[in-house]
Amino acid sequence: MSEDLAEELEQVETELAEKLAEATRVGDCLVVLGNRLKREPWQWVLGGHPNPHRDAISTLNVESVISSALDRKHMKKLLEEIRNLRNRKENLERRFATKVKYKL
Repeated sequence: MSEDLAEELEQVETELAEKLAEATRVGDCLVVLGNRLKREPWQWVLGGHPNPHRDAISTLNVESVISSALDRKHMKKLLEEIRNLRNRKENLERRFATKVKYKL
């Protein structure tokens, strides 16, 4: 039983690390976008076409990886998954500690 708990805990920790890395990538993308918008907000277009009335060179599309960071549904799901995994990890750690304690 302790081996099963240890394996499940390891799996949860791995999954949590992956989700935290994804959240960090999203945060980095938002910082990049924020810096661009602070410097030259008129130059950027999100998921659209540059303004046809302006010089095409003067307007740039924000990369899809950065604009995807603004996806509210994805962020909501990611943050919920992180909370759930963190709770599962804490729960498994308590159960594992109890099993080890009684085994000794």
